[in-house]
Amino acid sequence: MEDMILKVPCPNDTKQCTVSGGKVMETVILLGDEKQNMQCLTCGYGSNNNMKEHISDNPFPQEFKDVCVKLNDRFWAPSVFTTANYNVKPTVKDKELNWIITPIIDTTTEVLVPTFADAFKMVEKLEGLIEHKIQQSQDN
Repeated sequence: MEDMILKVPCPNDTKQCTVSGGKVMETVILLGDEKQNMQCLTCGYGSNNNMKEHISDNPFPQEFKDVCVKLNDRFWAPSVFTTANYNVKPTVKDKELNWIITPIIDTTTEVLVPTFADAFKMVEKLEGLIEHKIQQSQDN
């Protein structure tokens, strides 16, 4: 089934999300599957059917559980975002959420970014540059 786009309120507050007060409707990717996987492309938080239970039942480390948010009977957690060439992964240290960008082919290289929105923009730009280079090499 194809991915669908659904607009839902961002699950975060202003300390964690770039959406003002979390009340602005923001685009969330909703995968058309039984698990109802979804992820906000502004704050990076995601959820699915398995996250309707209490988050303490999940095998996440406590510092990760501490940054999860409950909204409308569903828990939202900072989630990994994968593109063709990069992963954007959440990391929590000293109760502060940051994001790590790693190339898929070189997982030893990491770039630490303070917000998912910044990481998403960087990866989007990098993917565009890679696509442009591939197109140039095919044209030559």
